[in-house]
Amino acid sequence: MSIGTTRERLTAWGRWQRHGQNLGLSYKSPAEAMIRLKLGAGVGEPPVCDDDALFVDRAIARLKHRDGDLYEVLFLSYVYSLGSREIGKRLHRDHKWAQRMLFSAECWVDGRLDLVAA
Repeated sequence: MSIGTTRERLTAWGRWQRHGQNLGLSYKSPAEAMIRLKLGAGVGEPPVCDDDALFVDRAIARLKHRDGDLYEVLFLSYVYSLGSREIGKRLHRDHKWAQRMLFSAECWVDGRLDLVAA
């Protein structure tokens, strides 16, 4: 699997997390809620397969137990859609540190998904 494919899966996982947990990230109109209920996805977003999202979620849960910093950076990036500067600011670190940590987390998840898929 390539890192690009893993990033796509992480992006889908982030959407799945946002829709599965009421994080209060944005206002949803009643009409949009009805459309989402009918379509099973966010408006304008491709549907996320629960099985694939759970597969990625298990890998990320392992990462959380292995390295909390990597997990936190990954979560802030993919679930809250924050950039490296904002992540660095929130964690009181340099944005270059956040970029390195995010890349390390993505590579770790990529390796874990490859290992489990093999």
